[in-house]
Amino acid sequence: MKTVAIIANAAQLAIILTIFFVRGFEMDFWAIVLLALLIIVPAISFLAFCFARQSVLKADVTGDNDGAPIKRSAIRVRYPHGRGAVLAIGDAALSVIDLSEFGVRALAGRKTPFTESETGTIRLKSGAKIAFRGTVMRRNDAEVVFQFSDPIGTAVILEENKAIKDTIHE
Repeated sequence: MKTVAIIANAAQLAIILTIFFVRGFEMDFWAIVLLALLIIVPAISFLAFCFARQSVLKADVTGDNDGAPIKRSAIRVRYPHGRGAVLAIGDAALSVIDLSEFGVRALAGRKTPFTESETGTIRLKSGAKIAFRGTVMRRNDAEVVFQFSDPIGTAVILEENKAIKDTIHE
């Protein structure tokens, strides 16, 4: 659909420009004004289509949203206090606060040592165990945030959200 719209706008723009340049100033004043006004619409539309960004929201894989896009918060697992996944780096085991495709936030005191880049595993409530490599993005007195080098995937997040909902309803 987007390609058809771009082609239609480009064709409309080409027709107006052709009329304008072939006939030139032989046209009366009002014809030139009308063509100048008409050229604005396809030009803006053409530029909008060419430079429009794709939506960052992904389609709902589970079918729970009736075809509506998934909101950013829906592609993130927020764990109830003390009932989260466990992030293990070396000998340290940290309680996960939230998890997304691109990173994880966990409880960690200031004394817990981390290098700029870490590797570890996350044991999820769904039973899955994920190995990751990540960079420390933020650190404060109570928590640490890692950005994954490779995203873990939407399917893992959706499955974990489902597992959390199932354990809450039990």
